[in-house]
Amino acid sequence: MQTSLLLHPRERSRFILSTVKHLCHEPRFRHKWRTADDLATLCHKWFTIPEPLQFNGNDLSASLFKDAALKLDIKAEKSSPNQFGIFHDTHRRQGSKRRNHCYYLCDPGIECVRSPPVGKWYDTIPSPLEIEKEFDAIATSTRTRPRELPPDVIDIVSKARHLAEEERPRKRKYLEEEVDNSFTRLSSSESPASSSTTLPPAVVELLVSPPEDSSLPAKKLLPAGTNIYWDSGDAKLLFNASDKETSLDHLDDLIEVLEHVNRLQSVGYKSIVAGHDADDSLGEHKKTEIRNKALYLAYAYKEARNEMPFKTWGDCCQDTIISLENVGITYIKTSKVLERWNIEFRNNKMFYPKSRSKHDLPPLLDAFPIIVTVMKEYGRANLADLTIEMMHSYLHDTVIKSLVLEEHEDKKAKQSGKEYEVEAKRFMANYGLTCICNETVYCWMLRIGFKHETQ
Repeated sequence: MQTSLLLHPRERSRFILSTVKHLCHEPRFRHKWRTADDLATLCHKWFTIPEPLQFNGNDLSASLFKDAALKLDIKAEKSSPNQFGIFHDTHRRQGSKRRNHCYYLCDPGIECVRSPPVGKWYDTIPSPLEIEKEFDAIATSTRTRPRELPPDVIDIVSKARHLAEEERPRKRKYLEEEVDNSFTRLSSSESPASSSTTLPPAVVELLVSPPEDSSLPAKKLLPAGTNIYWDSGDAKLLFNASDKETSLDHLDDLIEVLEHVNRLQSVGYKSIVAGHDADDSLGEHKKTEIRNKALYLAYAYKEARNEMPFKTWGDCCQDTIISLENVGITYIKTSKVLERWNIEFRNNKMFYPKSRSKHDLPPLLDAFPIIVTVMKEYGRANLADLTIEMMHSYLHDTVIKSLVLEEHEDKKAKQSGKEYEVEAKRFMANYGLTCICNETVYCWMLRIGFKHETQ
C-alpha cells in the first residue's frame, strides 16, 4: 500500500495507459467489446504486473479519461479509425441503474468498430463463461512464454519494485527490534521463584503455574513475530475486539465482511444495513452512500493492518482518502469522517442509515444518482461564484437535456425545439414535476449538502 503512494499518480496513469495501448497490437484481443473490469483483468492475465502498480476497472477508466487527446478520440465516431485504436461506450444492463464503461480495441489508425451482423453492439460483450475460458487460455500460454511489459514503462516498473524492496527491510528491522525488546523486558523481570522473599512452596507453585479454569475461554494468542501493539488495550478499543479474540482477528473479520459487500455491488450493501433493507426502502442515494462507506473502510482497515503501529489510525484514514483520490474517487475529504464510520461499524458490523421516508431524495434524483454527482461536481468547480440561477441553467441546458435525448436516442437527430420541450415536460412528469424552478433547485442543493450563504 505505502509503495503505491510513493509513485506519482501520473506515473500510475501512464503505466495503465501504456499497458492498454499495448494490447491493441495483439490481434487476439481486437474487435471485442469488454467492460472496464474485464479489460483490467485481461491486462493482469497477459502481463505480470507488480503489486504497487496493479489496477482495477475504475483505475483504468480514470486513467484513460485523464488523457485529453485519448478522451476525445475514444468518444468520437466509431465508423472511422482513430490514432489510439481504443473506442468507448457505456451500457446499462437490464434491471440495473449502473452504467458500465465498455472498451473496444483494434489496430490503431487503420481499423474501426465493426458492427455486429445481428443485434446491438452490447450483445457482443462476452459472457462470464467465455471470459473465463479466454483467461484460462492466456494463463496457459503465459506459463510457457512470459510476457514483457511495454518498454516505455520499464522505468516506472523498476521504481515500484525498488521502493517495495526498500520498504521491506525497514519494517522487518523495526519488527525484530520490537520483539527483542519485549523478550528483554520479560527476562529482566524477577520470577516469583527467584525472589529474595521466601514464599511457601504451595504459593510459589500457584504463582508459576496458575490453575486452569475450564469455565473461562482460553485467550487467543497472536501469531509469532506479530507486533505487540496488536495485543494492547488501545488496539482492542479502536476496533472493538472482544476478550475472546485478538485485535487482528477482529480486524480480519471486518475486512472480510466489507470485501463481500464490495464484490456484490448490487445487493451486497444489504448485509451491512440494519434490517437488511428487506422491503427495498432505501433510495439509490443511500445505497451509494453505504457502498462508499464499505469501500473506504475496507481500504482503511487493510492499510491499518499493514502499517500500524508505524502509522496512526488517523494517518491510515488520510492515506486511504489520498489513494482513492488518485483513482478518481472523491466521496470524502477528511479522515475524521472515516474515523466516525469506523465507530459506527465496528460494534455490530452494521450501518444505521437515517431515512426520512421511503425515498430520502426527490424521485428524479433518486432515479438518476448521476444528477446528484454532476450537481456536486459542477458546484465544487464553480464554488466561488455559484448561484441558484447558475445551477438552474446548468440542470436545464445540460443535465436534463442529455437525459431526455438519451431516452429518445432514435429521434434526437430529427427533434425540433418544440418537440424537445414536449418530451422534456413528459420526462419530468414521470417524476412528479411540472417544471424545475429556482426554488426546486435550491431545495435540491440543500438536500445534497450545499449551504446557502449571502454574498
